[in-house]
Amino acid sequence: MKPHSLAHTLAAVSFAAFSLATHAAPPAGHPPVDNASATSRPAATRLTQKGAVLNVIDAPGYTYIEVKQGGKKQWLAAQTVAVKKGDEIRFDDGAVMSNFYSKTLKRTFPKITFVDQVTNDSAASQLAARRLTQMGSVLNVIDAPGYTYIEVKQGGKKQWLAAQTVAVKKGDAIRFDDGAAMGDFYSKSLKRSFPNILFVSQVAVTRK
Repeated sequence: MKPHSLAHTLAAVSFAAFSLATHAAPPAGHPPVDNASATSRPAATRLTQKGAVLNVIDAPGYTYIEVKQGGKKQWLAAQTVAVKKGDEIRFDDGAVMSNFYSKTLKRTFPKITFVDQVTNDSAASQLAARRLTQMGSVLNVIDAPGYTYIEVKQGGKKQWLAAQTVAVKKGDAIRFDDGAAMGDFYSKSLKRSFPNILFVSQVAVTRK
């Protein structure tokens, strides 16, 4: 099979409903958040904030989201996430920037919060109905930008999985969906081939 890019593969198995749990950074050409008058990010990302989506602006690699929290409105910036007007989302405290100018959008945000993670509760509710029919124990974990590769043992068989970033470690017991299997998959980020790999939409740790 001709090697496929990870992005194309994930698109084929409907990963768009999941947020990326990677550290957000301003788009190319934007000043780094650390150099601005921003609050420090928490050591561990906690989705302590929630709000209703009022507006969404997509830019290359990023999503700008206007949310309403109580009677207040604010703009967020995150790596690309599938949200739409009316969705209920959760997000971390992030890093606040004032008078931020986006070269991509050619507009200034008086105040904007760069967040590490956005969870679409509306999408999460739909995906919660998906049955995690598969289970196994984690043998190996390889983290790559935005993704986690997991080798699991199911009975007497071993299987590699690929999922968007998830916190798992060797020895964990996990459940996952049936996913989409691919043969002879080459990962450019890892510079290695997987004779057989399963791209899954959801991984849940059942025992650590």
